[in-house]
Amino acid sequence: MTKINNKEFISFSDDKFEIYFSIGDKNYNRKLEEGRNNIENLKDIFRLNSIKYLTQIHSDKIISVLSVDEETYSEEADGLITNLKNVGVGVFYADCVPVILYDKVKDVISAVHSGWRGTYDEIVNNSISMMKDKYKSKEEDIKVIIGPHIRQCCYEVSEELKDKFNNKESFKGENLFDGRNLSLEKVILKTLRNNRIKEENIQIIKLCTCCDTNNKLHSYRRDGNEAGRCYSFIVKR
Repeated sequence: MTKINNKEFISFSDDKFEIYFSIGDKNYNRKLEEGRNNIENLKDIFRLNSIKYLTQIHSDKIISVLSVDEETYSEEADGLITNLKNVGVGVFYADCVPVILYDKVKDVISAVHSGWRGTYDEIVNNSISMMKDKYKSKEEDIKVIIGPHIRQCCYEVSEELKDKFNNKESFKGENLFDGRNLSLEKVILKTLRNNRIKEENIQIIKLCTCCDTNNKLHSYRRDGNEAGRCYSFIVKR
């Protein structure tokens, strides 16, 4: 755990790449003035030229950020990708899976919001495809961090949704369920393996947003409409 300016973050660094996952001491809900202010404050806290976020809609759409001054907050999508320096690109989460991807060879970074719809639609696959097609990344160079989310212990879904996942061809052969409890992590790992991402290039933060008692995390399943939002982002220096 990293504490910066009295704000706690789960943090990782890899050469010039820095990755942060906020803990629930702050609410980053973009729909609230408090949330927007907290997001903007990250620019000063982390010495960023800009901080980018989206209007998340549980899609499989990825936006490429080409300019520091580009406004993304009104874009309806669930992933950001860029090669700009000192620009934080991030996503909100409160049970959905924040997934961070980066390539140290081509200097490209991406942040993805993967709820059950995005996970089913394999939004992470779209981020990898854009990294390869637009930024010339290679599978063997892409690194991935799967952040805190509602884990299988707490994520019970309907029989209809269970059948939907089990019947999708690209997920065949994976044991995704314990009863009706879905492992979003296992689905995302299957997508990564289908894309030939190396196992040693994948890290997983094994915290459940819904039931973890050692870390204060926001959870929509637990708190309903009263739930705040965490924010995860990556920056390249």
